[in-house]
Amino acid sequence: MDPATRIAGWVGYSLGAAVLLSYAANYTAIQKSAVALKRRKCVFGAWIASAVATAVCFLLVVALWAMRGNNVTHNNNAAVFYTVGLFVFMAGAVAWAWLLTPEKTTTAELAALWATAAGSVIMFAATLQQPMSVAFTAYIMFHHVVVDGMWWPAWGRRA
Repeated sequence: MDPATRIAGWVGYSLGAAVLLSYAANYTAIQKSAVALKRRKCVFGAWIASAVATAVCFLLVVALWAMRGNNVTHNNNAAVFYTVGLFVFMAGAVAWAWLLTPEKTTTAELAALWATAAGSVIMFAATLQQPMSVAFTAYIMFHHVVVDGMWWPAWGRRA
C-alpha cells in the first residue's frame, strides 16, 4: 500500500486511544448500563466473551497492518476503503461513550452504535480478498452489528 494510506491507517488505529479515554471518562455511565446486563447473568457473560474476542481480533488486525506489505487488504484501493471504515468505526466508538445514558437506549446512542457497525462492515468488505485478515474483521463486524447494534439495544436496556 502507498505510504499515505499506511500513515492514515496508523492515525485511524491511534484513535483507539481516544476510544479508551472516552470510555474511562464516562466509566460511571458505562458501569451503570452494564448493571442492566448483569441482571441477566447469561446475557452479560456472553457480551463480555464477545467483547474480549472482538478486542483480540482488532489487535490481530493491527498486527497485520504493522507487517511489511499489505496484509490487511489486497490492494491500495481496498486499503483506502478500509481506512475510511476504520475512521467511521472509531468515530462511532468514541461517540458511543459520550452519548450513552445508563437508563435506556436513546436514538443518539443507537446512531453511535450503528456508525461503529457501519465502519466495521466497510472494514470487512475491504478485506474480502485477503485471507489473513478477513476472519478477524468478520468477527469484529459480527460483534458490532449483531451484538452491539441489535442485541444490546434489544436485551441490554430497553429503549
